Amino acid sequence: MKRLLGIAALMLTMTAACGGGEKVLSLYGVVDLDLQEYESRTIAVRYVDEDGYPIHGGRVRFSIDGDERGAALETIVAICDEQGIAQTMLRAAKKASFELVISADDAEDLTLDVNINNKNGGELKVTVFNQAAAKIQ
Repeated sequence: MKRLLGIAALMLTMTAACGGGEKVLSLYGVVDLDLQEYESRTIAVRYVDEDGYPIHGGRVRFSIDGDERGAALETIVAICDEQGIAQTMLRAAKKASFELVISADDAEDLTLDVNINNKNGGELKVTVFNQAAAKIQ
């Protein structure tokens, strides 16, 4: 019996030292990460504990993995508000594809694919001012 109590006390101590359980990061709001060159987009996540309660004051880290071609994050560490929301701004630059990695203590990382396209989508736009001069064959 003493041995069982000792094991239970040890398990309780280990759980308390490790933060008590798995926390969860999830996207907050609608996030479309197909951007045009030089566009900006707010990226927000919600950080909650194992019971679904917001982690006020929690630190969430944002990082870019891959060739960002000049894209940048407004902040790489954001502090959660009272609702567990943390956010940053992604500022696109040149055409690129990379991953945005979002992490926090005791939570599984979120990895998002980011695509930055040419400003005009690669389309050719033609305006004809003099129809007589525009002969199409």
